[in-house]
Amino acid sequence: MEREHKMMVKNSYDPVMDSLYIRTVNAYKYAESVELGVNMILDFDENKIPVALEILDASKILNVKPFSLKNLKKYNIQILVDEKAITLRAKFLMPLHNKGEEKPLSAETANDLKIPQIEANLASA
Repeated sequence: MEREHKMMVKNSYDPVMDSLYIRTVNAYKYAESVELGVNMILDFDENKIPVALEILDASKILNVKPFSLKNLKKYNIQILVDEKAITLRAKFLMPLHNKGEEKPLSAETANDLKIPQIEANLASA
């Protein structure tokens, strides 16, 4: 990959909207969004770097209770962009039945916006 970025992020969960929002802690200038399948939106900044991910219907998509999303422990989100596709691979570690359980998530869409090749990682502290 030509460009590689690792970013520290923070997350918030809205139980009323069942929406999980993860974004870089650094300031950025929003440029555009890409839908990654159903109910997942990936935001890019003006430099074509992925800076935020919103998952709508998050408890249904990850098959967990809202409590687990409110108390999300750790996650790592890898975003790969090549000339044909934008691919997201994520692992979420959340409390389930008094222990941690890992929930994987993946999605892909065509790179219709011609975003330059990049590998980005959004990881919790």
